Amino acid sequence: MAYRCRRLEEGWRNDHDTSLIMLTISLKDSNRILSLYDQLNLFKEYKAKLAESVGQEKANEIVAKSLYIVSAGNNDIAITYTRLTRRMPFNEYAGLLVDWTATFAKDLYELGARHLWVFSALPLGCMPIGRSLVGGKQCNGIWNEFATEYNTLLQQNITSFKTATPDYDLQYIDIFNSLNNIVQSYAQLGYESPVNCCGGKSFGLGELCSALTGTCKNSSKHVFWDFAHPTQRTYEILVDEMVKKHKKEKEVVSQNKFSDYFIEICILKVGQR
Repeated sequence: MAYRCRRLEEGWRNDHDTSLIMLTISLKDSNRILSLYDQLNLFKEYKAKLAESVGQEKANEIVAKSLYIVSAGNNDIAITYTRLTRRMPFNEYAGLLVDWTATFAKDLYELGARHLWVFSALPLGCMPIGRSLVGGKQCNGIWNEFATEYNTLLQQNITSFKTATPDYDLQYIDIFNSLNNIVQSYAQLGYESPVNCCGGKSFGLGELCSALTGTCKNSSKHVFWDFAHPTQRTYEILVDEMVKKHKKEKEVVSQNKFSDYFIEICILKVGQR
């Protein structure tokens, strides 16, 4: 796999050194997944190294002006809850996930972060892995209900948090509806099917696009790369919509507050080496 970075400069000023820090977190602790505590410690290590490199004052400025993105909850709903731990009502489980994400956001604030985007859960029932459990042709309604309930609690929590910390530019980013709109309008966008993924001829369940399974010739014709991840073209559509919408909202609230950001977004370019 390779990564391609897209620099979004139009209408933005580079008055300060800033960065985009992606924090993709899973709220279950295992040998293969970093816990929230571990990730916070890594961030502290980064801050210390940054201070050694540019000095404490400049490091504090970079940390404060950087944009942080947190994506959480998807695996916890689609895997941990639906397959392993359905021992409590989902509203209680979703509440735990939201509380942990809120604590993580608070910890980032205390470490100097001032601009944070928190992604919603995806339309899990419309992803190949979710569809495969209900025959493949339709979205998995139960999984989408779980994601929607989690997103409602998450958005409410973020709204309350913003009220208590007015200097924290904390934003709820609705990825659920953005990706769901692509799935529902796939033909108008030039996709062949919202069901089949590039990594397999059927639903791609469990297929990771290895040398044994093979891949499609043109991934841009597919909404999903494998059983759970969008293709690069889908990511590009999502990112473009997300940045344009957020920038427009910022211009309504304040003409200049967001104009000194410089954002460089790295989009996973799948299928290439």
